[in-house]
Order: sequence, then structure tokens, then C-alpha cells
Amino acid sequence: MSVNTIDTAEKFASGEATVAKLAWTRAEVAADRSWSIPLPAEVIAEFKAYRKDIADPAALIDTIERTDVDLPHLATFSVRLREQVLGRFGFVLVTGLAEGGFSEDEQRLFYVLTSLHLGEMLTPYGRLHEVADRGYDYRSADVSVSKTRVKAPFHTDSTSK
Repeated sequence: MSVNTIDTAEKFASGEATVAKLAWTRAEVAADRSWSIPLPAEVIAEFKAYRKDIADPAALIDTIERTDVDLPHLATFSVRLREQVLGRFGFVLVTGLAEGGFSEDEQRLFYVLTSLHLGEMLTPYGRLHEVADRGYDYRSADVSVSKTRVKAPFHTDSTSK
């Protein structure tokens, strides 16, 4: 299923109640794997060329903005990702980044850059939030369950918009 992302984005911005039909069953997800998108070789090559001049990728994660970089292949690929996220299933799995031979910090920077190309990042816990047990108990403190050992059921995180 293809979605006109311009119309979808306009619907979202206008506050329409329904942006896209995002209800699906396990069987539909299994039958239609359009949600799994391989990272194109040109995007990997472009990012490799970009990161070769970066001494410390981790230092950029919290400060870099989309306007700081010129990554046309990533920008084009992000249109496809946005179509999938705002379209049929509401999620996407990007595969193939491991083939780039990137360090963990480079992968994190790639994730941030991709997110910035998709839209505005919501950052109540920072740009990249590690989901890990920090020893908190959500029943006795106002803390996100992502900082506890509680097993949350399959869910989506709400937006603050």
C-alpha cells in the first residue's frame, strides 16, 4: 500500500482525527513485509563518507541538526521510511546497517540523523534513551516504566503532541 506522504503530513498537521488506517493483525504483518526495508548501499556509502571526517560521533548526537548535514541519499530514503510509518502499519524495520561496519556511536549518530530527516524528535529523556532497569519502582516514584524491570506489553509510546 502506498500513501501520499504530503497529504498524510497535511492531515497530521491540520489535526485531523485519522491520518492513516494503522490497525492490523499479526497475520497481515506476517503476510505483508513492506515494513522491513533494507538500507540502500548508496545511503551506507554516503554515511561512510560523511563520518570519516568526524573525530567523535558521540559528541554530535545531542547537538546535530538536519540543516548541519547534506545527505541527499538519506533524505530520499527517509521519504520512503516516512511513507511506511505514516502509511499501512505505522512502523518500519530498517535492515542492513550492520553491514556498514559502523561503531556503536556511529550507528547512534546514523539513527539520530535518520530521525531528524523524518521529523522533529521528541526528547523528554534526551535524543537517545536507553531502556534499562535503573532500579526504580514505578509504583512508589513518578518514573517511566522504561527505567524499571517491569515487562511492558507490546505497545507504542504516545507522542506529547
